[in-house]
Amino acid sequence: MDDTRGLLIGQARDDEQARNVMVVGSTSALAVVREYRRGNWTLPETMMLIEAKQKVHEERHPGDQGLARWRWVEDYCWRAGCRRSQNQCNDRWDNLMRDYKKVRAYELSAAGANAAAAGRPLSYWAMGRAERKERGLPNNLLREIYDAIAEVIGRRTSMGCAAGAAFTATTASLLDVPMQASPLAQVLPRPLLALGTRSFVIHV
Repeated sequence: MDDTRGLLIGQARDDEQARNVMVVGSTSALAVVREYRRGNWTLPETMMLIEAKQKVHEERHPGDQGLARWRWVEDYCWRAGCRRSQNQCNDRWDNLMRDYKKVRAYELSAAGANAAAAGRPLSYWAMGRAERKERGLPNNLLREIYDAIAEVIGRRTSMGCAAGAAFTATTASLLDVPMQASPLAQVLPRPLLALGTRSFVIHV
């Protein structure tokens, strides 16, 4: 990942579209206007985006959603030299996830017992670009990118399972608390039998 950061920083220095423009306002406050890089994503940029998505699930609060989350991703990438906007990051991630899901579904089906009998290759990675396109699969998804996304999704799933287990354990511990431990149990009236079985006669 250090090599990725180095490539991004070097690229940002050479790219005229990826520089910071400093604007001094009338109040002498210094503002930074970001000029974003356009064009196809490079491999270092893509790997940095995937790293940012991994960090956002580890460090951000679960309640942070939407634009706030993607703004955080943009800032993380920007500090590493990846000059892409939050909208670019969002669109790129959506495309990556679409390609990842297609390849993963194919890999799971290709690993089945009937894969060889159906005449399909054993793996997406063994096919050429033309054959991938014929089968409706992404023709240029790199294995490095695929594995990195799989790691992010795996961590997200494990974190969700851990949170669910903690919630279940907490709920179970609450159910184990005896009913008389509740403060309401101290003010409820006692059963009538607890007052005794003596009868009372009222003379009129």
